[in-house]
Amino acid sequence: MKNPFKTKPLKHKYHVKNIFLLTFLKTVDFVSWIYFKIFKNKKKFDQNLLKNPKKILLSNIAHLGDVVISTSVLSLLKKKYPNVKIGFICSSSSKQILENNPNIDQIYIVDHWYLNRSKISFLKKLISYYKTRKIAQEQIKKDNYDIAIDLYYFFPNSIYLINSTSIPIRIGYSSGGFKNFLTHTKPWVEQNKHVSFYLLDLLKTLSISISSYPIVKFELPSCKKENESEPKLPDIIKNLPDDFFLFHIGAGSDEKMWTLSKWRELTQKIDKDKKMKIIFTGKGTRESNLINEITQNQSNLYNFSDKLDLSSLIEVIKKAKLVVCVDSVVLHLATALNVPTIVLCSNTNNHHHWVMKRENIIPITKNLSPNLNYKKNIFKTFSSLNKIEIKDVINQMDNLIWKN
Repeated sequence: MKNPFKTKPLKHKYHVKNIFLLTFLKTVDFVSWIYFKIFKNKKKFDQNLLKNPKKILLSNIAHLGDVVISTSVLSLLKKKYPNVKIGFICSSSSKQILENNPNIDQIYIVDHWYLNRSKISFLKKLISYYKTRKIAQEQIKKDNYDIAIDLYYFFPNSIYLINSTSIPIRIGYSSGGFKNFLTHTKPWVEQNKHVSFYLLDLLKTLSISISSYPIVKFELPSCKKENESEPKLPDIIKNLPDDFFLFHIGAGSDEKMWTLSKWRELTQKIDKDKKMKIIFTGKGTRESNLINEITQNQSNLYNFSDKLDLSSLIEVIKKAKLVVCVDSVVLHLATALNVPTIVLCSNTNNHHHWVMKRENIIPITKNLSPNLNYKKNIFKTFSSLNKIEIKDVINQMDNLIWKN
C-alpha cells in the first residue's frame, strides 16, 4: 500500500519543504564536511564521558507540544545517571513546561526567529534571536557540559549553537541540517511511530537500552507550589461542572484546523442528544472570537479561551470526561494525563508521529491530496480535516465514552 504521508517528510534526507532552505542546508553540510575533512579534524573526546557524565544539555527550541514530548527522556537519563545535572535549551514560550521540574537544573532561552509566533516585526524577531542566543551561548560555555542532545529533528535546531560552546559529545538527528557539527549523528527514517520513540532512539548512544520501549511518560508542571498542601486554583477552575467535555479548536497552523461550522454542528448535537456541558479552550483573539460564535447564548457551553495559564489548563484537562481536539499542545497534555481523547488529524502530517498508540486516544483521519492550497480561507473546504464528518466524531465518542 502506498504511504499517504510520503509526500511530506523528507526531501534529500532533510525535514524541509522550502527549496531555498533545502539549498541552504545542503550547502552548509557540504561546506562543513570539507572544513572538518581537510582543514580541521574534530577533537577526540574522553570515552569515559559517555559512561559517567556530570552534566547533560538537552535542546528543543520549538513549541509547547514539542517540548512536552521532549520531557519523556528526562526520567530515563536520571535512571541511567542518578547524579547527573541536566540543562535544557528552549524558547521563552515553552519555558513554562520545564519550570520547577525536579529533573532539570538549568534552563536557557533561545527564541529563534523562524519559530517565533509573537506578533512583532521580522526585524524584532531577528534581534530577539541574536540577543537570546548570545546570552545562552555565554551561560552554557561557563557551565561546562559533557554531553549535548538536540531533540528537534526539523530546521531550526541548536546544533551549531551547541558546537560553539565546546561541548565534547554532541548527539542529534541530521534531518534538520548541521550534521557535521555533531559527534554522533542519526538519520531520520520515516516510520509509523510516535516522536517520543524517535527521541528515545537518540539515547542509545548513551547505552540506554530500550529493546522493548517502556510506557512513555511526559512530565508536566503542577499548580501546587512548594510548601503548599493544596494548589491555589483560580475561581474559574473551582467552579467547574461535575461532568464536561473539553473542546480545543485551535492549532499552530491553519491546515490543522477543522471548520467552524462543523464544531458548531457537533456542539449542538451533543447538547441536544447528550445534554453534556462543553468547555472550549484556546489562545489569542482569533480563537476567542471563533469560540464566542459557537458558545453565545448557550447555557451548557463555556468559553475559557485566554482565561487559563498552563497549570490551570492542565487542571481542566485532568478533570474532563473527554477531550476533542486537533493536533495541538492539548493533545499532548491529554496524553500525559491519560484522559480519553479524540483528535482530528490532517493528512499533511503522519499522525502516527503525534498521536500515541493507546486505547483511549482515537485519531480520526481522512485521505485527501496534500497538494491542495491550504493557504486559502481555512473555513472553506481545502483541508483534509473537512472530510471528517460529525457522525465520525459521534461514533468514536460512543465507542470511547458511552459504550463503556
